[in-house]
Amino acid sequence: MLASSYHRLEMDGVQAMERVLREGDTAFPKREIGGKLPGGKAPQKMMTAAFYVELDGGGAVQRVVGENVTVMDNGALNAIVSAARAQGKTSGVIRGESLRFLIQGSRIAFADRAGEIASLTSLLKTSALVGLLACSPFWHQPVSRAMGAASSRKIMAAAAAVRSGCLP
Repeated sequence: MLASSYHRLEMDGVQAMERVLREGDTAFPKREIGGKLPGGKAPQKMMTAAFYVELDGGGAVQRVVGENVTVMDNGALNAIVSAARAQGKTSGVIRGESLRFLIQGSRIAFADRAGEIASLTSLLKTSALVGLLACSPFWHQPVSRAMGAASSRKIMAAAAAVRSGCLP
């Protein structure tokens, strides 16, 4: 389940990057509250934030395209561009920045992985909790066999008293 969720979230990021490379600033149309999207389209699922940078012949950033990004530090922008190019692949992940990247020619698209990471973390915690709760009925059985049913009942009663705070 975790693997399929990861794959689905990964594909959402890739599709967001492909969409922003293909459509630029119009990739994420503004929605009128109480209405429909431009063109009469119904609202879609939550979209992964994505933007792209266009590089000049020397590899310097010429412009940033995407209305959901504001560059506060050109040094940080240049660092993520360099990190993506340094991997020598057309797509991948920049782990320290929680970004996914896709390189197409002189453009590099980036997608935010914060939602992906939060979803997977939540799924992992929920799965672990369900697993622990599913195993809890079996935890006392080995004690019952080793100490006998009467001793086991006394231990369980003592444990219940400790949990409830009813010890003398």
